[in-house]
Amino acid sequence: MGIWRIHGGTAFDQHGHPGGHQGTDLTVTDPSNRVISLRDNDMVFPGLIDFHAHVDKSSGSLGVSQGQLISSGVMMVGDAGTRGWGQGAQQWHALPIIKEWLSIIPDGLAQYPIVPYFRGLTEEQGVQITERMNSQRERVVGLKIRLGQHDFTEDRRLLETGSTFAQSCKVPLMVHITGTFLTAEEIFESLRAGDVLTHVFHGRMGSLDRDRRSVSSLIASVDSGVILDIGHGARHFSWSVFHRLRAEGILPDTISTDVTQLTWRKTPLYDLPFLCSKLLAAGLSWGDIYRGIVTNPLRYFSESLPNDSIVVLRYWPRRVGFPDAEGQVVVADGMWRPVLVVASGHVIKNFLSHSEV
Repeated sequence: MGIWRIHGGTAFDQHGHPGGHQGTDLTVTDPSNRVISLRDNDMVFPGLIDFHAHVDKSSGSLGVSQGQLISSGVMMVGDAGTRGWGQGAQQWHALPIIKEWLSIIPDGLAQYPIVPYFRGLTEEQGVQITERMNSQRERVVGLKIRLGQHDFTEDRRLLETGSTFAQSCKVPLMVHITGTFLTAEEIFESLRAGDVLTHVFHGRMGSLDRDRRSVSSLIASVDSGVILDIGHGARHFSWSVFHRLRAEGILPDTISTDVTQLTWRKTPLYDLPFLCSKLLAAGLSWGDIYRGIVTNPLRYFSESLPNDSIVVLRYWPRRVGFPDAEGQVVVADGMWRPVLVVASGHVIKNFLSHSEV
């Protein structure tokens, strides 16, 4: 084992306020002792958290692997309904730390892009959901529903059933709203404090900026404690909607990729550091970013990031376009990429110069 002493760069307090980095000592599996000096504008994180992604270790799955995520600096991730309540528990590697929302569809996204029509749950299935939730409290965060898949009747049934079982099991509900057939008002009436509204800035049917009433309902929902999640994905982010809602004071609580094997390392998403670069180019502050990928997810998951871990993002000055799902592009003069990733003492990535001591 060795000790790596890392100095310089810009770190953050728990509220997301940036300040000078006084130094971090890491015990690493590399046997040498090293000193690494960072540039003043390098951004230092204890690890990144992707609040909403799709993770799976089976071959041919929709989900990305844990190894792919940790290569980008993600050390904790919320899997948002890749697996359903009817599937057995999956054995994960130690890192990234996995938290799960179980889909109310029994086999989750196993048949994706086909999404089975939801016809409700039998009494026996209701008992099975409750037992599954109660037996996996440490890992399972809550339930997930996907509105906007087939028709109005299904959307209403999903919302009513999801809300009922989430309340019964005393867990939050995550609601995918892209393409929903329901009004914003009907959705918000079913949500409680701690429930998550994901794909908030999508521009398809059911967009939350479609009229004044929808925006007012969204603001009231935020005031009541509903969590707003970006859930960017390939189809769920519109620059126009983002700018209009931001003008109303609506910002995401959590910054997440909704990444899958189909979108990993591809535009308009690429990975979590790319998404952070995109939002910085749009005018969010580093404080907004830190709260969205560290502070708020940690508080929500009631977890801690692993010891002896660090992620350093460095600015690469190069002209880059950040597209949305509708073809609109925001152009910036650079982006932020991970140059150092150490997870629980394991050096995952190191593109920095160093000296041995």
